Amino acid sequence: MRLSPTSLAAASAIAIAIIWTLCSVLVAILPSIMMSMTGHMIHAHMDDFSWRLTVTGYLVGLIAWSAWAAVTGWLIALVYNRIGATT
Repeated sequence: MRLSPTSLAAASAIAIAIIWTLCSVLVAILPSIMMSMTGHMIHAHMDDFSWRLTVTGYLVGLIAWSAWAAVTGWLIALVYNRIGATT
C-alpha cells in the first residue's frame, strides 16, 4: 500500500487545526485548569504564569502548527512509500 503525500499532508494539517482550536477554546474557558495541565505535561511549576490568548496569537499558531503538520505528514508519506518500495 502506498500513501498519498498530498492527502496525508492535508489530513495532518486539518487534524492539527482542529486540535489547536479545541485547545484554544479550553484555554479561553478554563485557563487555570489548562495552565495546571500544561505544567504537568512539561514537568514545571506554572503558578506564576498566565495565558494571554489573542485572535492574532490564535491565527498565527493555527497557521504555523498546521503548516508544520502538513510538512511532517508529507514527509512521513514519502519515507513510508520509500521504505515500502524496498521491502
